Amino acid sequence: MRPAGSPDFYAKALCAQTDPELFFPEQGQSPKQAKQVCMCCDVRPECAEHAITAPANPHGVWGATTHHERQQIRRLRGITDEHHDWAATYCGTEAGAKRHWRR
Repeated sequence: MRPAGSPDFYAKALCAQTDPELFFPEQGQSPKQAKQVCMCCDVRPECAEHAITAPANPHGVWGATTHHERQQIRRLRGITDEHHDWAATYCGTEAGAKRHWRR
């Protein structure tokens, strides 16, 4: 059974059978182990695309990509980061929004 609100591919994902903490490393910890699991997963492309295009810009490792890597992909594709646009309104600046989301 997949969690409520999870994407359709989640039921087939290897991360659904793995400790979720692995996919949300603390700041300074390596995402290497999570990425290794992702690289063996059949739904990796769908997972990565979901995380790149999701309006909520999920944190953690999705489809063998980190949040930072997905931000770079969005910039290359010309996708605006609505999440940070909203946060900048409340944090005052883009830099303030980035500090907010790192916490």
